[in-house]
Amino acid sequence: MVENAEATEAVTSGENSTKGMSRAVKDLRDAGNAHVAKGAWSRAINCYNKAIELDGNSAPLYSNRAAAEYLNQTYDKAFDDSLKAISIDPTWWKGYKWKGLSLIKLKRWVEAVEVLEKACEQFSDVAELKENLETARNELEHAQNLLYVLPGPEMMKKLDGIPVFIVTDEQGQPFFITYEDGQQVDAAGSCVLDSLSRN
Repeated sequence: MVENAEATEAVTSGENSTKGMSRAVKDLRDAGNAHVAKGAWSRAINCYNKAIELDGNSAPLYSNRAAAEYLNQTYDKAFDDSLKAISIDPTWWKGYKWKGLSLIKLKRWVEAVEVLEKACEQFSDVAELKENLETARNELEHAQNLLYVLPGPEMMKKLDGIPVFIVTDEQGQPFFITYEDGQQVDAAGSCVLDSLSRN
């Protein structure tokens, strides 16, 4: 899966954050990275857990564990680790990456877009964040489109002859209101009149 390959590459490459890490922590981190590269995410998480026990103030360790949790499909844990990474070091862009990606998987698309937009502003030179933002926007759009699915042709035939107004909201998305809706008909009438006055 391309997504997993990209996540694995993100963990195992470009670790420039070994400053201040003890040899034991570096070894555990490297072992975790090796497990991620092999797809052994639970083992990677165990290595990162041990490294964090020794050095609980390392944003890269938390973002690496977030990546492993993400790959392990425990998105809530990945989200929590991303928050911890950001709280330790707000300049560590990978914390925002895993926060955004976890929010996408948790189906919190609006939040994912907001997080990744801010991250793209803060880290404008990181192309990966822009790609993640595009993914979040696409997922949000897809989810919103599912909310406005019109009935299929068979259902439309059944509705034929039933008095129904087709009214659209400000974005032009339709919704149905029948005469039996009572109070909603009055609201629909004002929407229809408002719409007609604009045309």
